[in-house]
Amino acid sequence: MTNTEISSIIANCLSIDSNAAEAYQRLADAADDPQLRDFWNQMAGEETTHIDYWKTLAALANRSSLPQVFDEPATVLDELTHLADKSRTLLEEPIENLGLKDAFILAYRLEFFMLHPAFETLFHALRSSTSNKSPEDEYEEHVDRFIAMLSIYDHLTPEFQLISETLKRLWKENKKLAHQAMKDPLTGLFNRRGFLQISEQLLYVARRGRNTICLLMIDIDDFKAINDSLGHLQGDSVLKGVADRLVGAIRASDVVARFGGEEFVVLLFATGSESIAALAEKIRNTVSGDEFDGNRVTVSVGASNCIVPTDVDRDLRHLIRTADRRMYLAKAAGKNRVVHSD
Repeated sequence: MTNTEISSIIANCLSIDSNAAEAYQRLADAADDPQLRDFWNQMAGEETTHIDYWKTLAALANRSSLPQVFDEPATVLDELTHLADKSRTLLEEPIENLGLKDAFILAYRLEFFMLHPAFETLFHALRSSTSNKSPEDEYEEHVDRFIAMLSIYDHLTPEFQLISETLKRLWKENKKLAHQAMKDPLTGLFNRRGFLQISEQLLYVARRGRNTICLLMIDIDDFKAINDSLGHLQGDSVLKGVADRLVGAIRASDVVARFGGEEFVVLLFATGSESIAALAEKIRNTVSGDEFDGNRVTVSVGASNCIVPTDVDRDLRHLIRTADRRMYLAKAAGKNRVVHSD
């Protein structure tokens, strides 16, 4: 995904939200009923908050400070461009003269556009890239508010109930899919994709603040033997147990993920060379000192050097390759140990 593509995707999200804010404000200005006027004003105000979020992301994208998020960005861009065009077309209608039923249908169409999966994907994947509050935190309330107002006027048409159910279901499904795309269902940790997205964001933050970034690769020793002798259910129990120990051993600022199979990865933010070695030993001791359902489990750990990122993509690949190579050195040296130099 190129910087131009992510910038254009964000620009389309900004355009759709801006058009919605304008439409809601025009409906508020034309409303005679105080309850409806307050409702449309609130809807417009919430879209204005979302607009501020998109503007912040757009500025970051223009500085090449956002990670890859979409597998098929060209397709996403085409879809959002089409929706942005349709939302602009809606503004050409005499919104101020719409009846109540048509006003709600107009709002439903705009809300439907903003339930394109790209919105939730960006909310979820890039929430740590900006200090602005992510619209994900409040969007469910936004949808609920719209549905509640629809229910007051559902006597206008039986279709309003169907509209309400559709919006709610779409929001929940999009949110669920965005989370599933980044999480490992067994351990609850980030999966490889989620880790790479979050790590890119942290490297951009580290680059701006001139902070160091380090990385650990952690592999469960003799995991195949556990699976072969005790079965996959027992193996799953060990994986979950190790994941829990890792979460308990790291700081809140660090990121841990299941990288694949029995391999885990930890990204450490603002850590010195001496402290990474100590933290790696702490993690090894935490895992190796316990039994999981009667099985003593050990891990081998490879630690990268600490760097201040300059080229995010290149540096992240370098950290992973270095830590992975040293993890295999730890295996070759007898397992259940940390290697932090070649």
